[in-house]
Amino acid sequence: MLEQNNIKITNKKPRLTQFQRGELQGYLNAGITNKSELARKLKVSRGTIYNELARGTTTQVKKINGKHIYTTQYLAETGQAVTDRNVARSRKPLKFGRVKAFLAFVDELLLDRTRTLSPDAIVGLMKLKGLFFSG
Repeated sequence: MLEQNNIKITNKKPRLTQFQRGELQGYLNAGITNKSELARKLKVSRGTIYNELARGTTTQVKKINGKHIYTTQYLAETGQAVTDRNVARSRKPLKFGRVKAFLAFVDELLLDRTRTLSPDAIVGLMKLKGLFFSG
């Protein structure tokens, strides 16, 4: 059995946690804007801070006395929402939805007791008939 101390867990793209995003927002609201200092406080790289600020900075419009006033600020919720959307988009969709008809056809031929076809023979049959293959 492996010991916990000998296992190095690495994340390809380290991301801030929701708690760290809240801390970042608090530091920015307190007036700490030095990126190096923010990175040291959150124990992440300076590049992560720059990326997170780009993700979570938003412009809000406030209407005061009939005038539109635009304010730009970092919001932890916005940073989390953008990260969640990007992560969801970066994953490849499962292929099962696109190949249901193919799998049903193969399953039917494999389970047919009147024919004894191997998987290779089924693929050859489908190629001959032009089924499920493009090009």
